Amino acid sequence: MINKFGFQGKIFLVFIIIFVGMVTFFSTYLYVYMKRTLIHTDQINLAPVTQQISDQIDTLYKELGNAAISYTNDLENLELMIDLYHESGNSSAAPLVYKTKLAINLNTIYNAVSHLYKVIIFIPEKNIFFTYIRDEHLVESIPARYAYPSNGSTNRRLTNMPPHLDDWSSLPQRVISVVSKFSTPYNKDFGMIEIQIPYQSLERVGSIKSKNAGKEVLIFDDNGSLLFPYLSEDDWERETRTLRLIQAIKAHGMNYGEISVDNRSFLYSSFRSDYTGWTTVMTDDERMLQKNVRDYKNIIVLSSSLILFTVLIVYYILIQRLTRPLKLLTQKVRTVSLDNLSMKVTSTEPNEFKLLHQSFNDMLDKIRESINNEYESRIRETEAHSSALQAQINPHFIYNTLSVITAHCEDSGADVAADMCYRLAGMMRYTASSSCKDVLLSEEIGHSIDFLELMKLHYDDSLEYEIHLPEPLNAMRVPKLTLQPLVENCINHGFEHVLPPWRIRIYGTMLSPDHWEITIEDNGSGIEPVQLAELSRQLTSYRDNYEHGKLLTNLKIGGLGILNTYARLIIYFGTHFYFHITNLEERGCKIQLGVRRPLEEEAS
Repeated sequence: MINKFGFQGKIFLVFIIIFVGMVTFFSTYLYVYMKRTLIHTDQINLAPVTQQISDQIDTLYKELGNAAISYTNDLENLELMIDLYHESGNSSAAPLVYKTKLAINLNTIYNAVSHLYKVIIFIPEKNIFFTYIRDEHLVESIPARYAYPSNGSTNRRLTNMPPHLDDWSSLPQRVISVVSKFSTPYNKDFGMIEIQIPYQSLERVGSIKSKNAGKEVLIFDDNGSLLFPYLSEDDWERETRTLRLIQAIKAHGMNYGEISVDNRSFLYSSFRSDYTGWTTVMTDDERMLQKNVRDYKNIIVLSSSLILFTVLIVYYILIQRLTRPLKLLTQKVRTVSLDNLSMKVTSTEPNEFKLLHQSFNDMLDKIRESINNEYESRIRETEAHSSALQAQINPHFIYNTLSVITAHCEDSGADVAADMCYRLAGMMRYTASSSCKDVLLSEEIGHSIDFLELMKLHYDDSLEYEIHLPEPLNAMRVPKLTLQPLVENCINHGFEHVLPPWRIRIYGTMLSPDHWEITIEDNGSGIEPVQLAELSRQLTSYRDNYEHGKLLTNLKIGGLGILNTYARLIIYFGTHFYFHITNLEERGCKIQLGVRRPLEEEAS
């Protein structure tokens, strides 16, 4: 397969194979090193975070413990509990009185503990208990956990209770709490107090913002029992897996390290609290850690690719030095356009390249000459077309006007004839002038007014007209003799079969030089649908020929009036010019002509 490449391609391919092998080896080594470093760094970072969480849990329990000790050490509260202990059987109303008295001093707890859930004061031996804050759904007797002080951990002065369900409610919620005793200096117990806060308070401390990174916090006691997170009976599978993890950590016998449980590797760090005696562990699932490793891998791959790409570019430039003249010529060929056909390509290389460059310059000269000839021919063709159209209109107009004057002179006096001759002279002067082919719209409107006034004299004021054009539109330049033929068409064809009065209305709008419109309306008979369809077809055909450069075809249009006027206007204004003819709903015809350039072209 390598034989399919040329000499230059073979050298380049061999270099790629060697360099890609070197980059692959270096990248693999760097990846392994960074993976080990990342794992080691993660192990080191776990320790301070674990201790910080343990300290926060201690602070949470210390807050509860201090509030409980403060309340049970209060002399007034202790005396109330002693009295209640001895008098509990004398009156059924006695417990309620003591409950009220003990509640007065609960402010010390309210002020010290935030997010308080419930406070319970109870005497296990007398089966007396009071609840504060929440006293709905209460159990009927003291729970077994507290019924016998000698059982469990309640035989201590202050007991930190791990997450558990509230034992005092028939609809228990998850809570954490501390239990403290009302004791005299002689170690006589007269009751207990339990201060509860929601489990969520501990959960907020034990939650990790980087949960998605595979980190998890576990808390267990010296017996290896899981204290946090609190798992319900439905989570037995997770509890079993977590207990195996705890056993593996205890068996490892170190404060940090790496263990394997259920074919999964974990990094861990542990810290035992001197206050609670509980051990806080933070684990990091290495499978999740691999995601971070993959990020480093992607960085290495990207960096290696950039290095490889850079070296290949440099090498490519070096091996291309011998073909620089050919590349230069190729670049010049790609930049050739109608705007730079006069450029020259020079070369100081050997004869073969010099001859190739000279041939390219000769080809550009011939192309430039051919395009110039074609362009000049198109311009002359367009000018001849415009002149031919102008020549078709002028004699026709003079003939029609003279016919009108002849007919009127037979029926009127010399004054009217003089006025008609005066206006006719102005119209002939305007028509015959060849100094310019385009005029101000106001001049073209003046010429049309002269024509309309002549027609009014001819038709004994049966003809009426009105013209409303904005001043900026009057200053626009248009081809000479473009509006008057349209007005003449209204009189000759539109009013031929309609009784007077006849009305012609000319009005327009102008938003910008590239967005304007002029409308000519009459109240004549309109155009027959068949004729209107044929006229639209001819206008569309002329536009297509114009846009595709078929000017010779358009020179054969012949005829006068609307089609000739349309031809002159589209030649003058270009492809953005539009010309619409429609019949009015009641009667008459409307001609709309103007220019509207697309918005994207205006913005550019």
